[in-house]
Amino acid sequence: MHIVAITVAAVAFLASETSCLVKRSVNPDEYLSQFGYLPTLPPGSGQHSDAARKKAIRDFQHMARLPETGRLDRETIDKMAAPRCGMPDRNDTGPNPNAPQAFKTFNKWKKTKLTWKILNFSPDMPAADQRLAFTRAFNYWHQVTNLDFVEVSKDADADFKLSFGPGDHGCGYPFDGPGGVLAHCFYPESGQAHFDEHETWSEGTHDGTNLRIVATHELGHGLGLAHSDDPTALMAPWYQGYTSFEEYVLPRDDIMGIQSLYGENGKPIPTLPTKPTIPPTQPPTTGACHGAYDAIINTPDGMTYAFRGYNVFRMSARGLEAEADIRTMFFPEPRKVINAATYSPRMKKVYLFIGTQIFRYEYKASEQKFYIDEGYPTDYQSRSDYPRNPDAALVDAGGWTNIFEGSKVWFFDEMNRGSRKNMLSDIISYFPKAPSGKIDAAAFIDNTYYLFQGQYYYTATNRQPVVGPMKKDQRWMGC
Repeated sequence: MHIVAITVAAVAFLASETSCLVKRSVNPDEYLSQFGYLPTLPPGSGQHSDAARKKAIRDFQHMARLPETGRLDRETIDKMAAPRCGMPDRNDTGPNPNAPQAFKTFNKWKKTKLTWKILNFSPDMPAADQRLAFTRAFNYWHQVTNLDFVEVSKDADADFKLSFGPGDHGCGYPFDGPGGVLAHCFYPESGQAHFDEHETWSEGTHDGTNLRIVATHELGHGLGLAHSDDPTALMAPWYQGYTSFEEYVLPRDDIMGIQSLYGENGKPIPTLPTKPTIPPTQPPTTGACHGAYDAIINTPDGMTYAFRGYNVFRMSARGLEAEADIRTMFFPEPRKVINAATYSPRMKKVYLFIGTQIFRYEYKASEQKFYIDEGYPTDYQSRSDYPRNPDAALVDAGGWTNIFEGSKVWFFDEMNRGSRKNMLSDIISYFPKAPSGKIDAAAFIDNTYYLFQGQYYYTATNRQPVVGPMKKDQRWMGC
């Protein structure tokens, strides 16, 4: 195990979830060595070769889902400065980095009933709130396995020992101050989980660093999970920000990883509760209630936009909010009817597929309007790995853009412009019991896939068989 704090050299800035900015500096070579991308050189042995450094940078960019240039561009340096876990991303003696699944595993505990205790508390939160955060963190893993976790007194022996400390806190792997490394937890059967006291720990707010979510990640290491290549996984290396307890469930990749070590418990996989149906803010028109969708997207402000011809229907949990002409919402406006559309949470961009072109827009939630990015539209007709006439598109939990055409589905990574066209290319193999025929529109919302066909929609979760058909007009438009 090798965990070291990041030291200073090339300048980058880290924006926290609060309004303050934490200025951090990163030595790229030390960072790449610390997290397993470069081997640690013996003292006095010189520097890494340019080829080794370039490969290490590309490997890091691949893990971070950045363009794999092999160069230390601003985006790469900024990612190195982002808050993260202190455990390495790669280890020559650990998991196979080329394994087909995103999750990676190390050792496991030889028993299923594990005890834990808190050695000290942070001054940032009431002790009761910290205990609740840790209890919930253990419970996320309990819900999807046969593992049981029992808190014991501070004086008792325990499998997991949780503590806070600043800087050099006694384990040989010092923390590095606010930002940077937030915490680390050693693999089984160590059970030591350490949290940086220089962070501002919190719960129930976007301010500070959320203790529950960071603890859940670290306990994943303590149970045998390594860092995942899936950017939406909890076990991805970087802190992903605050999500309320009521709205958080373990991502699919993390569930698959922990169950590969400890098996399933036969219980349903936790999902987010169904949002209550609220009366719509305005009566839907006949046009809103009839006809297939051309495309559907979900934006970060909780709005859903359905497209039909040049009409756009804006919906919320309350039902239909407004109808508009697409040419009054997108600037510049599309000249043709949309084939497919999707919103990428990772890129924070909206993609429209129109004819042989891709349009990329930035969504302004305050205006509820879309503005095209520089360099777009681009033509994809010359690319042999793209479908000729997309029917529908969505971005899944792993950050992959799924493009549907006929009975096929293509998978693309917008960050690296790569495809895995030859994997799981039949819709029916990826979505068991999916409807036959063309998919009109598709979306991925609250960990659920939605497939639209004519007047009906279908749902799927975690590669389970598709459920449906269900009438779309009442559920989506309040008709």
